[in-house]
Amino acid sequence: MAQSLYEVHTLKGGQWVIDSTYPDRESSIEVAKQLHGEKRFDGVKVIRDTFDPKTGDGKEIVVYDTSKAPREKSA
Repeated sequence: MAQSLYEVHTLKGGQWVIDSTYPDRESSIEVAKQLHGEKRFDGVKVIRDTFDPKTGDGKEIVVYDTSKAPREKSA
C-alpha cells in the first residue's frame, strides 16, 4: 500500500526549503495559508509525496502553490 505525506515548502531568496510535514492534506494546506499570510516568504507550496514500498516508486504532486500567478480564464 502506498504511503502519503504532505510537505509544506517555503520560498525565500530563490531557495525552496521544507518547512514541515503532515500526514493529511487539510492540516498542511492550513499551515501553508498561515505562512503565506505572514508575508515572510516569496511563495509557499504543499507537495503530496507518495511512496510505494512494494515497488520503490515515489511520486510528488503539488496540491497548493502561492508562487504561481493566477491565470486568467479564456472566454
